[in-house]
Amino acid sequence: MYSFKHISVLILTVWLIAVGGVRADISRKYEQTALDGLLAITEAQTRFAVRNGRYANSISELGLQTSVMSAGQLTMKAAYDADFDSPKRIAADGYLFRVLPVRGQASGDESNSFWAVAIPDSGRNDLPIYVTAAHRVRTITFPLVNWWALRLHDRNRLRTASMFTTQPAISTQDISLNPEVPETFPNAFVVRRFLLDPNVNYPSPEQPQPPAIDYRIVLVIGGIVVVVLILLLSRKPKSS
Repeated sequence: MYSFKHISVLILTVWLIAVGGVRADISRKYEQTALDGLLAITEAQTRFAVRNGRYANSISELGLQTSVMSAGQLTMKAAYDADFDSPKRIAADGYLFRVLPVRGQASGDESNSFWAVAIPDSGRNDLPIYVTAAHRVRTITFPLVNWWALRLHDRNRLRTASMFTTQPAISTQDISLNPEVPETFPNAFVVRRFLLDPNVNYPSPEQPQPPAIDYRIVLVIGGIVVVVLILLLSRKPKSS
């Protein structure tokens, strides 16, 4: 027979595993939202290029494109509504999106190029940022076949996020990125074709600050209450 003490330890262990699983699911949900938005923007840019012979320099110029049937149409509305440059923006699972030109080193912007970035909404310091780029694409009316996104989750993330939210255009040298070999970018993880790998551990950003209202707190409090009740019930009454 198991004692109350053993049962309480078992329940606490199961509860901690459950909370860890919930946190992982939340993290994956946010990450998938960010990658879905970048994928939708990239697909929409290809459609824009077919009609205009160039890439759009902003999400507002890119437009919603609701008349085009494609896989990206399902998420483009969320990215469009979460346009960082729109005063009426509505964050998608904590993320805002921005499209901006790739600035050339000599003068003007790089042709056939653009940045797309998923930026955590104000106050969401618990989320990493995601950056992708089309750089000097030779045939812009064809879908990009080498889709990738960088996930930044350390101190580098804060500097990069600041640049992408304050500058009208950014060069690849500004953030020390080689678009041909994104794996060489320091302290970042490359997500190829915007596909999550369930076998990869995704680190939390530095000094996470959860949102003011978080139901995980309820789970923590509930777990503590359960453990306290079990411990109280397991105490043997004093003999008279």
